Amino acid sequence: MKRALRNAIRARMGAVSAESIKLQSEHIAAVLAQVPEYQSAQRVAFYLHMDQGEVQTHGMISQAFDNRKQVFLPKIVDQLNPSFAKEKKKLDMLRIDSMADIHALEPQGKYQLREPGSGVNCFEAGGLDMIVLPGMGFTKRCERIGHGKGFYDSFVRSHMRWCEENNKKRPFLIAVGAREQLVDSIPTEPHDQTLDAVIIDNELFRA
Repeated sequence: MKRALRNAIRARMGAVSAESIKLQSEHIAAVLAQVPEYQSAQRVAFYLHMDQGEVQTHGMISQAFDNRKQVFLPKIVDQLNPSFAKEKKKLDMLRIDSMADIHALEPQGKYQLREPGSGVNCFEAGGLDMIVLPGMGFTKRCERIGHGKGFYDSFVRSHMRWCEENNKKRPFLIAVGAREQLVDSIPTEPHDQTLDAVIIDNELFRA
């Protein structure tokens, strides 16, 4: 069911014009700027959009720098103890200091993603206040279906555990997507994390 849903959304996104993606991305950045949890957040994790099939995040990230927030980006790294984990890879969130540093990033690795080569780990910086998540599809109930690799699900669980162990407030989870990624329902499993909010084009949905 999840594979069929991903394929259907991927086909819809493939038909969206570049102009529509650009416009919806601008709407999302404007809505995000008005979210109280974003306004109070000091450390925010974003993702760098792929060339196709995702809303653009550069505007949101540039806005965060303008708002004097610390920005963190994902990097896929080896598990320190792969024998104790299902996957041999995991997601880290590393701080990056400017848009110039972001523009200098080159696609790399198996998934050809633009990732920071190094940087302060989010846990060393005190943990994240907000995580802006990508995904394939979303519902108005703030459910999310990802790309199927599970990197973000694992990272969010790890961050929640870290918050409990260190008596920290958990990060606000918000996803962003285009109108074409909004669906009526998503088949969920026990490990799937419901988000706190989702921004679709110019609309904000809260759980």
